[in-house]
Formats: sequence, C-alpha cells, structure tokens
Amino acid sequence: MNAQLTQQFFNSVIDNLQRMTEETQGASQELADQNQRAQQALQTLTQDTAGAYMEFMNSAFAMSQGAAERSTEGQ
Repeated sequence: MNAQLTQQFFNSVIDNLQRMTEETQGASQELADQNQRAQQALQTLTQDTAGAYMEFMNSAFAMSQGAAERSTEGQ
C-alpha cells in the first residue's frame, strides 16, 4: 500500500511538472509574440515620424525657396 501511495504521489508530481512546463512554454511564446508586435509597432512609428519630419522640412525648404525667388524677382 505504501508503494502504491508513493507511486501515485510521484505520478501526480510528474503530471504537475509537465503541465507547468507546458504553461510556461505557452507564456514564453506569448511574450515572444508580444515582443515581435512591439518591435513592429516601434518600427512603424519611427518610419511614420521620419516621413512626417521629411515632409515638414521639404515644405519649409520649398517655402524658403519661394520667398527667395520672389525677393530676387522684385529687384
């Protein structure tokens, strides 16, 4: 009887460890997926910000070019 209880105890421990291992692997995969999505979002944000800045600089340059042309035409 003691041997049977010991065997049941160890089987239960092994089952719990296997379940916990599977849950940990699932959580690790979820974290890896979230990290990938965060990196993609940061890359998109960086690209959009750089694009907006370039558009702003281009429009400012175009405005200054236009002002310079108008001032030389007036002379």
